[in-house]
Amino acid sequence: MPDLDKRMETLDEMFQDSKRLFVQGAYDTKNYDALRQIWEAVIYTHNKPDEERYQKYLEDMTTQRNLAEVYQALNIFNISSFHNGLTEGENRIKDIHIPVLIAWGENDLVVTRDMTEEIREDFGDKANYQELRGCGHSPLVDDIDQLIGVMEDFFSNVNLTKRGV
Repeated sequence: MPDLDKRMETLDEMFQDSKRLFVQGAYDTKNYDALRQIWEAVIYTHNKPDEERYQKYLEDMTTQRNLAEVYQALNIFNISSFHNGLTEGENRIKDIHIPVLIAWGENDLVVTRDMTEEIREDFGDKANYQELRGCGHSPLVDDIDQLIGVMEDFFSNVNLTKRGV
C-alpha cells in the first residue's frame, strides 16, 4: 500500500516511482490492455467511451513522454496561501478575478473529496462549487449531459461586469 503521508519531493523521485514507471512503460510499449485495466479501475469506473473513441484515447495516451514532469508540476504547483506539505503557497488565488467553477465527481478516485475541499477552501466564496452525482474522474464519459448542464448554468449566471472582466 502507498504511504499517503510521505509525499514525493523531487523530480528524481518521480522518475523512480514504480507506479509512474508502470504507466509510462505501458505508454512506451503501447500496452493497450494494461492501460485499459488501469483506466477501468480508476477513471472509467461507471461508463466507458464507445470502442472507437476508447481506442483513439488509448493511442493518444501512448504519445505522452513527460509523465514524471507532469506529476512533479502538479506536486509543486501551489497558488494557495497555505503550505501544501511540499511547497509554500504563492498566494496567487487573490489575483484571480474571473468566475471560477469547481466541479467534482462524487465517485472520483483520482481527485479525492479532501483534495477538492482544499481547493474550495483556498478559493472561498470566489468560486462556485458543483458536485457531479454519479460521476468519477471523467464526467465527459460518465454523464456529459449533467456536466454540460452545470457548465451552462454557471456561464449563464456569471456576471462578468461585476467581477471586472
